[in-house]
Amino acid sequence: MTDWGILIDLGIVGIALLLATWVRARVSLLQRFLIPNPIVAGFILLLFYNLIAGGLGLGRDAAPIEQATRELVSEAGGRVPVDPTAVVDAAEQVAGTVFDDPQAGLRSLVFHLLNLTMVAMGLRAPTDRSQKVTRPVLSTATVILSQFTLQSLVGFGLTFLFISLPFLPVLFPSYGYLVALGYSLGPGQAFSIGSGWEQFGFAGAGGLGLIFGAAGFLIACFGGVAFINYGVRRGLTTVTRAELEQRAHSSGLRGREQRPSGMSLTTRSEAIDSLTLNLGAVLGVYVLTFVFMLGLTTLLSEYGGAQGARLASNFWGISFIFGLLLALAARRVLVALGWDHYLDSGALTRISGGSVDLMVASALGAISLALVSANWLPVAVFATVVALVSFVSILWLTSRLFPGDYAFERAVLHWGTLTGTLSTGLALLRVLDPELKTPAAPNYVYANAVTFFALLPLFINMDQPTQAAMCDCDGPLYTALLVKIVYLAVAAAAFVWLRRRGSTAASGRLWARPVAGGS
Repeated sequence: MTDWGILIDLGIVGIALLLATWVRARVSLLQRFLIPNPIVAGFILLLFYNLIAGGLGLGRDAAPIEQATRELVSEAGGRVPVDPTAVVDAAEQVAGTVFDDPQAGLRSLVFHLLNLTMVAMGLRAPTDRSQKVTRPVLSTATVILSQFTLQSLVGFGLTFLFISLPFLPVLFPSYGYLVALGYSLGPGQAFSIGSGWEQFGFAGAGGLGLIFGAAGFLIACFGGVAFINYGVRRGLTTVTRAELEQRAHSSGLRGREQRPSGMSLTTRSEAIDSLTLNLGAVLGVYVLTFVFMLGLTTLLSEYGGAQGARLASNFWGISFIFGLLLALAARRVLVALGWDHYLDSGALTRISGGSVDLMVASALGAISLALVSANWLPVAVFATVVALVSFVSILWLTSRLFPGDYAFERAVLHWGTLTGTLSTGLALLRVLDPELKTPAAPNYVYANAVTFFALLPLFINMDQPTQAAMCDCDGPLYTALLVKIVYLAVAAAAFVWLRRRGSTAASGRLWARPVAGGS
């Protein structure tokens, strides 16, 4: 019989997105808080897959799952994360039947859609070929670098606070990294990298990454809207209160006469549809990524021994990075051959945008409520503390690095992106800058290219706590801590170098205003 699995999952996600679009167009509260449709769809999927799917014969029966979860948490004394696989196995014994895991398909979709998004973005033509690494770009990169380092450092410290105190749950040493991944990189990356740690004993790491990614979405949206309102009242932006109210009551749907073109045709349809050609390029590069990852895994496993195999596993978790690099290389080859005009940036944007919408909805729907219930205390503590540290540090840094240069708009973009995703940050920025005329967005996108290579050693270093757990030794933990301290020192040095001295007033305050007549 034909395998319908992935199409059923995509169909359910599609229905949820349509329903979410209808709901958001009619619920003013969702519009006021600028909640994107995929997040609404994600919570619809979360309830469906956790509470309804089993009753429809699509997956688990809720009662045995809940009973098995309570028993496993009780046996562990509430001190370890509960592995969703172990929950299913225990539930099968209770019910005397075999349960399918309907959320497994969603988790696979999250992994692949993230990779496809990055490939499509890499194949797009640059928006500004004359873009240079300017001072604002370097300042933006400094904020991004400092945030990921701070978030991982705070998460690292909280993890070992939990481990050291006997009345708190004992966590896997890599636990704290998941909140940094979920916030700064998003649910797709957090799930992808976390899943690679599961084979080394971190039970449910991929699912926990999705949970922190979902928490980041909510914190970014609700916190961002409150922050925007505060800035408008304080006169930190040129947007007025009346303009803000108007933009916060949009259904997200265009009228019959408001339908701008989203892509151009680069082929004749009797030969091949233009969207097919662009989609074929994305899928082709993705296959090359898979082949490249297989070759890299073989080389590392063959010549690197056990450590090389672990490194290869981590590389699979960040395969989206290699997909982006191969896409950029493919773009250069097409330019050299004079074939780059056959690809349309509008079509590639639609592909990447559609992949992001499907990924966000799937990521939220793939969250296991049993896993949330078993980890509610560390999830709540980590999500709250890291969000507070990010909020304070982003405001402090942006007001001093960008005085008089759209500092508030940049702060909003950084907050939305470094706790949610780039799409969340842009959605918040559009409230203040609907046409994206300020340099905040292009500076951020270009700074990502700088920080990507700068953060690669830190990504690789994330394997250290896992190695510490496997060897039951502390050496790798000290190495991980030292690397984060070095990164924080580099970010601090960059801040001192880039800060425009004498251009801010009230430097002791959280938000420093520009001095009249300052540079």
